[in-house]
Amino acid sequence: MAGKEVEALRGECDSAREELEREKEAAQKAKEEAEASQKAAVESAKRAEKALQDLEELLKKNKTQKDEEKVKAGNIVTDGKLKYRILNTGKRTAAVVGAKNKSIKSVKVSALVTVEGVKYRVTEVASKAFQNCKKLTGVTLGSNIEKIGSKAFYKDRKLSRITIKSGKLKKVGKYCLKGINGKTVIDVPNKKERAYRKLLKKGKAGQPRSVTIK
Repeated sequence: MAGKEVEALRGECDSAREELEREKEAAQKAKEEAEASQKAAVESAKRAEKALQDLEELLKKNKTQKDEEKVKAGNIVTDGKLKYRILNTGKRTAAVVGAKNKSIKSVKVSALVTVEGVKYRVTEVASKAFQNCKKLTGVTLGSNIEKIGSKAFYKDRKLSRITIKSGKLKKVGKYCLKGINGKTVIDVPNKKERAYRKLLKKGKAGQPRSVTIK
C-alpha cells in the first residue's frame, strides 16, 4: 500500500476517533443534563408538596382557632346522653353536669369530650350532676376525673355499680354518694384502693357502710 494511502487511512481513523469522542462527550453531557433536570423536577415537587402541607396546616390551625373562639368557659354543651360545662378553654377542661334525661339508666363519662372540633379533658363531676336519677344503676368515670362534687349521685337508690378509672381523683364533695344502694360495688384502680377509701371517708361522701370498694 502506498504511503499516501496509509496516511489517508490514518487520517480517516483519527477523524473517526475524534468524532466518536465528540459523540461520547455529547451523550455524557445530555445524560448529565437529563439527570440535573430530573433532580430539579424532584426538588420542585418536594417544595410544592411542602408548601401544600404548610397551607393545610395553616388552614387547620385557623379553623381550630376559630372553633376555640366559639367556646367560652361556662358554656354548657351536650354530647350524646350527657351535658358538660366548659371549665377552662386554655387548659381545655370540662365538667360533666348531668344527663339529658333524668331517667337515664347508665352513665359513662369519657376521658375527653369534643366541642367544636376541640378535645377537652373531663376532670370533674359537678355538684348534683346526677342527683335523684331514680333509674340509674351503673356509672363509669373516665381516666381524667379529679373531683366528684357534692351530692353528685345523691339518692340514686338503684345505683349498684360505680367504676372509677381515674388514678387522679383528689377531691370528693360531701354526700356525693349518700343514699345510693347499700349493695353498691365501687371498682377503683388497684393501686388506689387504700387512698380512695380514705378519700371517700375524709370527704364525707356518705356511702352506706355496706358498700364494697375494691
